[in-house]
Amino acid sequence: MTRIVANFLTSIIICTLTFSFSAQAQQLSENASFSEIYELILEQKFSDPETAQQNAKILLQKSETAKSLEYTFKAYYQLARIANIQGDYKIGIKYATRAEDIAKVLKNDVFLSEALLTKGNAYVYLGDDKKSLIYYLEALDYAKKSEHIRNQIKARGNIAKVKRNVHFNEEALRMFQQNFKLCKEFGVEKETIGINTYLGLTGTFLTLSEPDSTLFYATPGLTYATENNDVEGESYFYIDMGIAYFMKSEFKKAITYLKKAEIITLNLKNKKRLVEVYYYIGKSYEGLKNYEKAIHFLALTKKTFSQENKNNDVLKFNPHILLKTHETLADVYKKQGDIKKSNASFEQYKALDKLKDVDRTNVYEALLDNVHKEKEELSTSESRLKDTVKIISIAAVLALLCCIYFIWRFIKVRKKNKIIFEQLMQKIETESHQKKKTDVTIQDKKVQEILTRLDKLEASLYFLNSNCSLQNVAKKIKTNTSYLSKIIGSHKQKKFTEYINELRIQYVLKRLKEDSKFRKYSIKNIAEEIGYKSTNSFTKHFKSHTKLYPSFYIQNLNEKEKKNNSNL
Repeated sequence: MTRIVANFLTSIIICTLTFSFSAQAQQLSENASFSEIYELILEQKFSDPETAQQNAKILLQKSETAKSLEYTFKAYYQLARIANIQGDYKIGIKYATRAEDIAKVLKNDVFLSEALLTKGNAYVYLGDDKKSLIYYLEALDYAKKSEHIRNQIKARGNIAKVKRNVHFNEEALRMFQQNFKLCKEFGVEKETIGINTYLGLTGTFLTLSEPDSTLFYATPGLTYATENNDVEGESYFYIDMGIAYFMKSEFKKAITYLKKAEIITLNLKNKKRLVEVYYYIGKSYEGLKNYEKAIHFLALTKKTFSQENKNNDVLKFNPHILLKTHETLADVYKKQGDIKKSNASFEQYKALDKLKDVDRTNVYEALLDNVHKEKEELSTSESRLKDTVKIISIAAVLALLCCIYFIWRFIKVRKKNKIIFEQLMQKIETESHQKKKTDVTIQDKKVQEILTRLDKLEASLYFLNSNCSLQNVAKKIKTNTSYLSKIIGSHKQKKFTEYINELRIQYVLKRLKEDSKFRKYSIKNIAEEIGYKSTNSFTKHFKSHTKLYPSFYIQNLNEKEKKNNSNL
């Protein structure tokens, strides 16, 4: 009797749910097939996520009743995707985990990689880079196993995002550029996977402080997102374009694009994405010296963050932008003369920065593990057949020793480079106060004449011209190439190319030290500015001359300047 009553109540609940969902999802016919419902969900999830969610729940109920594991997976997978679009990342993780479990039962590697990618995305938005990296790497393994190119592109793109978050920006850019080539090769650059690759490129160029490159890729990306009715993608492009214009100090344009993003993001009910929008609107108003509005939007950033974490004891929303919000508020309050509030914001910044340091360390460790794993895959597969436990133990010990060695090596090299940097600073400072010695008397008037012309050409900075060749220099100082080479060899004690490279590197060292705006240029632009036709050529000669990489030199100059300013 109890069983009959229970079955009766269950039937009533199912019927009620079906009626409720059918009433809300009016576009869905009563006898729609699983594939028709699924296609409708795909059409609606960006433009009308709420209706898509209702239809996904109908598909879930029907597929579970019919015991169709394939469509049950698809229902949970789309529910997870929709939850991420709406900013309900905790719910997204639950649905993605359920989809993952069903994919394992089906033994479907493609489904598994898709579920894991969606789960990783939710953790990224929550600010947990370590967990997201674990799921992305696992998704990449299944994508490789199933030889699924699209999911491999997605996984690599998401791993690149994590690398970008922990400031491996050049590596992230390379991964996105490889994905972009693959998208072009397979003709999918106008599809969602291609749109996401465009977003990866725009976001990475922002972290590299290259706003023009961001706008270059954002323009076609926005067009394709609009054509695909990808409203979420549109909002992200508007955000990136707003940030790019902010970097270019075009604050009014920045606010225009960010407000477009705000409207879409509010319609998607994705409050978590609003954190970034409000932050950069606040920063733009700070740039316009409208401090009241700047504080208003920065306060909205904090308020949105607090609301999302309210009554959430399991998963905390911890975006990278929050750290900058506290720092900016401290700066704006200081400009207003409110030292008390400025100090309070700075204390919040310091407390959060300590937590972020722990997070970054955990992600670095995970990335090191990934490098070891990829190397291990290249080794012979025969080692898997025997003594599995023993081999794993040995590999673990070796991995630990390798990690310890590389960390020790990294610390040692960093200390050595710091010493080299300080010595270089002293050398540049000393040389700037010394005049060129001209004690040597040259008897040959013709040689003296050529050296004088060479000095004048050097003073005109002709060596910064990309066309500065032996032939052109000889022509300018009215001699032939053989004689010029001989004079430079005997009086400068070096070959012509060594002489030009030394002048360029000495120039760039001094200019980078004195010109903070020049330090904001990309390595490529700096190379072009001083006459090199490729970044690799500039980096090679810089390293040969200074024993440091240009990026390390620039980073330390910025740190030194920041330290000096804070001591004022």
